[in-house]
Amino acid sequence: MKTKRLLSIGAALLIMMGCASFQPPEGFQPGESEPLLEGTRWKDNWGNTYQFKAGGDLIVPWTSNHSIWSRTGDAVTLFWDRDSDGLYRGRYLLTYNAATQMMQGTAETSAGGSMQMILKRVGSSAQSGEAPPQTPVEKPVEQEIGVEGALAKGAQETLKNVQQKSNIAIVYITAPDKSTTDFITGELEYIWVNAGYTIIDRSQLDRLRREQDFQLSGEVDDETAVSIGKIAGADIIVTGRIDGEGNLRRLRLRAIDTQTAQVVGVSSERY
Repeated sequence: MKTKRLLSIGAALLIMMGCASFQPPEGFQPGESEPLLEGTRWKDNWGNTYQFKAGGDLIVPWTSNHSIWSRTGDAVTLFWDRDSDGLYRGRYLLTYNAATQMMQGTAETSAGGSMQMILKRVGSSAQSGEAPPQTPVEKPVEQEIGVEGALAKGAQETLKNVQQKSNIAIVYITAPDKSTTDFITGELEYIWVNAGYTIIDRSQLDRLRREQDFQLSGEVDDETAVSIGKIAGADIIVTGRIDGEGNLRRLRLRAIDTQTAQVVGVSSERY
């Protein structure tokens, strides 16, 4: 299993980012005279669809704010989600491959992180008059994303209804081995800290378990997990596990409010 550090992981994190710091360079001409991309639709490696409109307008799935695109040769640049000051919250620096109908490169966020980005053409809008490509997608995107993609989507989905700056305690993640547990826990911490949440340190949770005579590792029931979270000062606790094998393997996450003991977020991602 890959254990490399994720950088501002996936569209999940792009959706949750808040500040803006990107300005198109002087002379940047959004999408002028670009019939090869105008009116086309593309899907990224997390299943989000983008529409390249005439005149350089770009429709991205997580914002209604103005976003733009431009192409020079094989280089495609996107700036997404302009704020009231005219700055953008992120940009993509991609290389266009006409033979494969794919773009690949780096997505950068205003918080300083970056990630690998792949866009695959899935069709054209009515304005372009082009027929969509004939090559079908061989298998669903969710089967291709791997553990890192599952973490990206699961992290965003699980806390999508939780306010930023909330205190989050990851009480347990059950996996086939400790290294996998540590990897998943560490990556979730990384994603959520960069998205504006406060994560309670694992060593503090372990100390509280010893002091309160709670089970020191593995799954505990929801009541115990909520008790641990309350003592640690968490607003939300997160529990998770890996279920199944092969094509049925899934990463499942749950978020529970420590004040109400209500489940406020769940996710189940195949990888």
